[in-house]
Amino acid sequence: MNRVIVIGGSGFIGSNLCKCLMKNNYEVFNFDINPPKEFLDSNYVQVNILNLDNLKKQCCLIRPNIIINLAARTDLNGKCLRDYNVNIKGTLNICNIINNNFLKDEKPLYIHFSSMLIHKYGDEAFSTPSPNTLYGLSKLISEFIVLDNIKNKSKFYIIRPTSIWGMGFKEPYSRFFKYVLERKFLSIKNFKNFKTFGYIENSCYQLLMIMKKNYNEDNNIFYLGDYIPIDIYDFADKISFISNKRKSFKVNKTILLFLANFFQTIEDIFPFMKNKLPINNRRFKNMTTPWVLDLDKTSKVAPKLPFSLNEGIHKTINWIKK
Repeated sequence: MNRVIVIGGSGFIGSNLCKCLMKNNYEVFNFDINPPKEFLDSNYVQVNILNLDNLKKQCCLIRPNIIINLAARTDLNGKCLRDYNVNIKGTLNICNIINNNFLKDEKPLYIHFSSMLIHKYGDEAFSTPSPNTLYGLSKLISEFIVLDNIKNKSKFYIIRPTSIWGMGFKEPYSRFFKYVLERKFLSIKNFKNFKTFGYIENSCYQLLMIMKKNYNEDNNIFYLGDYIPIDIYDFADKISFISNKRKSFKVNKTILLFLANFFQTIEDIFPFMKNKLPINNRRFKNMTTPWVLDLDKTSKVAPKLPFSLNEGIHKTINWIKK
């Protein structure tokens, strides 16, 4: 049986991934600074990824075949790069452990979770990285750490999740569902905005297929997401229909821009209101800027996803109700 350490296994993607791996007969160890919010049969070990000695001790005790690193600070509110130290130093700690504590034939496969935000919003997949947030920059630095320390020494994959949503999710996509269900979401009249989203159980399946594929060092960066882009306003309407709610209000784009500028001014004057209002300039840009990423490489490894969009919405709404 393959032994897998999931670092950050108590988070949104991590907890769903632990369930997926256990269903597929992996022996799973959840390393996290926080315990999981719901009971899982995985072995929970309280570990701070920034504590090199404890992380090394636990990895050497378990001797895993696979290490998956999901530990990260993911919000965009950091003031300096040091605020995202878990993304940078944490990655360096894992690389040091793999390089210095495992024999060549025993080195585990390392799966490093990065982010699509190594690109600025709207850039193409696999284009030259150009992060315009500190979070995105920290994730790009973490990729360089993996390439500098692991390449040619151990097998590894770099995973870039897209906009992942579903059971257990948090902001910003939980807020999107919340606003739609409470009829606070504003759709733009006669406007389409297609994006790449990924339902969480589909994303876990994709990662499972990537783990099982024949390793090729020249083909080891993958994006996770569903293959059919979604218009966010059609997405909102489907959520409303499946939950038996009335559709979102539709407004002209110029009115929404006015509201975004108005609420942004309030946020600027009263910083404690940040991200608590229905819309601001950043959200307006997200609502009006398409971002469809090329998932061709991933689709060749995992061609048929197990859940449709409607099935994912049904399961997510049922989770929210509970």
